[in-house]
Amino acid sequence: MTFKKSKDFHKLTLKAADIIRGDNEINALKQDIKSLTERENIKSNNYKSQIEELMKKNKELEKEIENNKKLSLQNYYMKLEKYEEHETKLREELLKTEQLLSNKEADVAKLRIQLQRHESNQRRLLSWKLKNTQLLKQLEEERVGSGFFNLFFFLFFYNLIN
Repeated sequence: MTFKKSKDFHKLTLKAADIIRGDNEINALKQDIKSLTERENIKSNNYKSQIEELMKKNKELEKEIENNKKLSLQNYYMKLEKYEEHETKLREELLKTEQLLSNKEADVAKLRIQLQRHESNQRRLLSWKLKNTQLLKQLEEERVGSGFFNLFFFLFFYNLIN
């Protein structure tokens, strides 16, 4: 029996050694898990802080973009207002110029009519002179120095022009 006991003892010893090795492996694994967990927590915290920093930068960029957008819109509307004011001034100038042109065209038409009348009067006067040259010479010879001839001439030309 002792042999059997010794065999059992040996089995038990081996089992105990296996258990101790298993415990040591479990403890080593627990230590590895703890170490990995700590490293994972550190990485996780680093990632969280990086994410928070990126989110902060993102918010800052969003604010900057929004401010730039507002400034761009203000600039756009200021330029648009200036453009519209300039356009209004140009339109007013155009209307004034068109009115001035219309007035000048009317003046030209009046002057053209006056010129036509003047040319017509010139032609009639020349025609009258050609027809009455001989008569004028006779009258002039008969009434040289007389006021009658001058009065006759004045009245004739006055009636001719009007």
